[in-house]
Amino acid sequence: MSAEVITILSALGGFELIKWAVDMLVNRKHKKKVLQLEESKKELEILKETEAIKEEKVERIERHKEEQIEQVERLISLYEKELTRLRESNEKDLQRLRECNEKKELKIENLYKMLRVEQSERHTAELEVKSKEKELAEAVLRKCNVRGCTQRTPPSEF
Repeated sequence: MSAEVITILSALGGFELIKWAVDMLVNRKHKKKVLQLEESKKELEILKETEAIKEEKVERIERHKEEQIEQVERLISLYEKELTRLRESNEKDLQRLRECNEKKELKIENLYKMLRVEQSERHTAELEVKSKEKELAEAVLRKCNVRGCTQRTPPSEF
């Protein structure tokens, strides 16, 4: 019985071999094309995935560029506002400093006027003192030293 089982199994196996060989001969070109198509399909899927990844990267790059542009525009706007504020502040400070400087110059001029008036008064006072000293010196020279003199008049022109 075992020989019969082996014969039956080998007959079935041989039949499968014949079937496989005929299928191979008949469908060889078709299977080759199917294989090529499957490979092409896989390559196409890979290319589509790669293209999708590239497009996604390009979109991310574009979004990033747009975000950067918006950020730069915001910064420029902020800097322009700050620059305007600083200019206005500087103009106000400059005007205030000019006003202070004008006030100081007026004070200095007034002080110089007061100094000149004071110097003029002092000079006048010194001249008066000198003239009084001169008159005193002349009076001392003309003084009569005789006591009890009935003709007491100051002497004139020695």
